[in-house]
Amino acid sequence: PDFSKGWTSQELSGLNAIVHSVKIDPDTGVITVNYTEQAKKIIISLTPSAGGAGLVAGTTPLEDISWHCAVSSPSANKYVPDDCRM
Repeated sequence: PDFSKGWTSQELSGLNAIVHSVKIDPDTGVITVNYTEQAKKIIISLTPSAGGAGLVAGTTPLEDISWHCAVSSPSANKYVPDDCRM
């Protein structure tokens, strides 16, 4: 099974676009959001896990799924939620 099943990766554009793209890794389920220059080109990743371990495609987790948010660079900390800061 593919964690990105049902999702079509999109490139966004337009004068008011703050998000450049959103992608889901088919093997790990990690969601990556790439922001535009208008939003400082920040990259945020949301990583799922269950029982402290990463998800495995094709395996149903026995425990609740939790999400870890991370930003690509400490210099972007002031622009992201506290939970995403390095």
